[in-house]
Amino acid sequence: MPVSAEENFPAEASPVADSVDFVMENAVYVGSEQEPAVRTTTTFHQGVVYDDMKSPAETIVFTPEAGRFVVLDHARQTRSELTTAEVATLTRRIAKRSAEHKSPYVRFLGAPELSEEWDPDTGQLLLGSRWLIYQVDARRPQPASIAREYAEFADSYSQLNAMLNPGGIPPMARMKLNSVLAQAGLIPRTLELTLRPSGRDDESVVRLRSEHRLKPVDDEARGRIAKARQAMREYEPVRFRPPSKPAQ
Repeated sequence: MPVSAEENFPAEASPVADSVDFVMENAVYVGSEQEPAVRTTTTFHQGVVYDDMKSPAETIVFTPEAGRFVVLDHARQTRSELTTAEVATLTRRIAKRSAEHKSPYVRFLGAPELSEEWDPDTGQLLLGSRWLIYQVDARRPQPASIAREYAEFADSYSQLNAMLNPGGIPPMARMKLNSVLAQAGLIPRTLELTLRPSGRDDESVVRLRSEHRLKPVDDEARGRIAKARQAMREYEPVRFRPPSKPAQ
């Protein structure tokens, strides 16, 4: 069975060179839960990415060419900006702190070394170690530039997420996965992450899974884009303040 491709995917041409317009619907599940803990809709349009979440009511607008994130808080009607350089600086700090940590698990998360098993006939990718395992059911989208655009966003967003959620999983392992997928021209259909803080399958294991559905840009997506653009014009600009890191 070959890697499934989105043949004849009606992605729209974008005025930005080598980019196309498309939507990814995402759902994240914790453990064996049947209802998603998080739902997001990510719209790629004219070289800009709009990531919408209902709870909390938030849109993150990412402009790769400008190296900029804008975080729109719809409840407070505020907007704050971050540069990709600021986010990358935090990533380096996380890696440095992780390298100095007493826990071998935390040290691993800061500089993960992962083995790779890839079956091109089924699209199954396994990236793993004693501490962490990624299992991915991947697809090869058409046009191929979808995989590149998605990987660029996923890489930047995983680093931003570390800033938005202090104390969470460092982004380095996900960045390695993104790199592997991008080099193969793939995007995930489903993704399972197993974390083993003790290095064993015991009560400390955490399992997350996500589902990703590729769609064309439709009127609903254009409505979300229009809402985000209006919010960028009208919301009060505020300085970005990350949430407090949870107590250890």
